[in-house]
Amino acid sequence: MWFDILKVMPPSHYFDYAMPEHDMSHVDYPPKAYDYGTVRVIVRGHYLKGVHGNHGTSNRNTDEIEKWVDCVKDLAQGRYWFYRKEDVNNYEIILVDIYTTKERRIAGTTKKFNRNMRNQNQELITKLIVFTNYFDSRTLSQLKREYTGRKKVDCFYKGIKPNHPKGQAILEKEPEKEEPKEKPKPKEKPRGFTLSPPPTRRKNKNRQKNRRRR
Repeated sequence: MWFDILKVMPPSHYFDYAMPEHDMSHVDYPPKAYDYGTVRVIVRGHYLKGVHGNHGTSNRNTDEIEKWVDCVKDLAQGRYWFYRKEDVNNYEIILVDIYTTKERRIAGTTKKFNRNMRNQNQELITKLIVFTNYFDSRTLSQLKREYTGRKKVDCFYKGIKPNHPKGQAILEKEPEKEEPKEKPKPKEKPRGFTLSPPPTRRKNKNRQKNRRRR
């Protein structure tokens, strides 16, 4: 289950952020946020819900999330996913939503991207980067079915990992590979064999005589 996954905590300088969640996860696990200039990064309560007891980590002295921010900070508004690690056999993925349109509601919450949202220097926030969830693995068919419209970002690994589980839905759609059929070899003519010329047509003398009489 998703809540059994070891999740990455945001750095200690992230502050509590008021953003009510539909699943009420914000009550026990307040979202965290930090402003990088005019870009506000938010780690949702839904994400943090799994970070407790034996299901998470209390280490907040890590810069891993900041590496994620550095990867996606220049992306346009949209919904994305990327591999957490470059290890070809590790399929952990991160889900992130990016908002640039003011007054747009943040998915999974009751909060909107307020047009008057400002940082500590009273500068208007121009972009929101929202980390929504983190999975140890999802098959490619699950990503396509459950997270329609999410684009892959090449943060730490370019493309799709070759052994990433595809899932039954994709496997069923893949055409079976047919072995190439061998072309029949032409029949070899026996050595020393030559075709005889076609028989010559004989002239009909009686027909020629009849033509002359006419």
